[in-house]
Amino acid sequence: MISIENQLLKFKKTFDIESKKELSKIAKYENNIYNSIQYSFSTGGKRLRPFLIFFFGKLLKINQKTLFDLSMSAELTHTYSLIHDDLPAMDNDDYRRGKPTVHKKFNEAVAILCGDALQVISFYKISNSKNISEKNKSKIINLLCDSSGVRGLISGQSLDLKMDNKSSLSKIDIMQDLKTGALFRFCFVSIGIIKNLPVKKINILNKISIEFGKIFQTTDDLLDLTGDYKKVGKKLRKDFNKPNIAYKLGRDKCLNKISKHQKKFINYCKLFGFNEKEITEISLLMNYVSNRDF
Repeated sequence: MISIENQLLKFKKTFDIESKKELSKIAKYENNIYNSIQYSFSTGGKRLRPFLIFFFGKLLKINQKTLFDLSMSAELTHTYSLIHDDLPAMDNDDYRRGKPTVHKKFNEAVAILCGDALQVISFYKISNSKNISEKNKSKIINLLCDSSGVRGLISGQSLDLKMDNKSSLSKIDIMQDLKTGALFRFCFVSIGIIKNLPVKKINILNKISIEFGKIFQTTDDLLDLTGDYKKVGKKLRKDFNKPNIAYKLGRDKCLNKISKHQKKFINYCKLFGFNEKEITEISLLMNYVSNRDF
C-alpha cells in the first residue's frame, strides 16, 4: 500500500497541473487578476481538501471527472478564504506557505479582487460542470453557500476577529467549526449528494466531517505552539492573544482532545458502512493529518 504522504504528493502534482490548466481557460481576461490567481495556486499548499474528496470519492466509486469538479470548487473556496484572511484588516500576515501573501506580492486591492474571483469561480465550476446532474448541481451549490457563506466560513471568520485568548473553549469550538469545519463538510457531504445517498447516510457524512475538522484544527493550533516555521510556512507563536485551543489547553490536553475526536471519527466511518480494509486506509489518513508537521 502506498503511504498517505506519497499518495498526497502524487495527487498534489496532478491536481496542480490540471487546476492551472483549468484556471488558464476561465480566468484569462485581465492581467492583474489572472496573474494573482495563478500566483495563489503556485505557492504550494497541502491540497488536503481536494485530496479528501478524491480519497473518499474513490471509496464510493465516483468517477474522477466529477471528483475533480468538486475538488476544484473546494480548493478555490479555501484559497480565496486564505487570501482574504491574510489581509491587513484581518490576520495581517506577510507570508503564506513560506512565500509572500497575495497582498504583499501585488497589493491589497488586487488581493481582494483575486479572492472575490476565486470565490465566484468555485460556484462556476459546479454550475457549468458536465459531470454533475442538474438536480445535484442545485444541492451542491446550496451546500457550498452554507459552507462558505454566513452559515459557515464567513461567520467563523467574523467570530475569530472579535474573539481573543479569554474566549471560552466552547466558543472557540463554535468559531472553528464554522471557519474551518464547514468547508470540510462540503468535502464529505458533496460526494454523498453525488451518490444520491439517503438522508441518514448524508447525516453520518456530516458527523464524519465535524470530527475530521476538529482533528485538523486542533492539530493546526498545536502546530502554532510547537511547529517549525520552515515546515509550516507561516508565522508561528502569534496566537497568544487569539482564540487558539493549544494555548488554552497545552500540548498534552490537546493530544488527548485529538485522540477523542479520532475515536469518534472512526466510529462514524464504521457506522457509515466502510469495510475493514477501507477503515484501515481511512485510519492511515487520519493519523497522517493528526501527526503532520506542516
